[in-house]
Amino acid sequence: MTRPLPPAEWAPHAAVWIGFPSHPELWEADLEPAQEEVAAFARAVHAGGRGERVLLVAANDAAAAAAERLAGDVASVVVEPFGDIWLRDTGPIVLSD
Repeated sequence: MTRPLPPAEWAPHAAVWIGFPSHPELWEADLEPAQEEVAAFARAVHAGGRGERVLLVAANDAAAAAAERLAGDVASVVVEPFGDIWLRDTGPIVLSD
């Protein structure tokens, strides 16, 4: 019996999840610049529709509003509590057979 494994990072996928800076207590005065940079990264990944589908994960409603304002229509925003922007450490584990 084979066990499901995480797919390789370069394997075909339906979307890219990007953590959106959401915690003012962690970012302090750098929160807004960090949010602007992550939104710019999301736009680059989306590449005007030629790139990847982007899901921005925001930890709360305030961060979600900022993500929607800054990223526009290049990303879908998902509100889900998480620790910080490193989703590889705190996001879901995807398995494939």
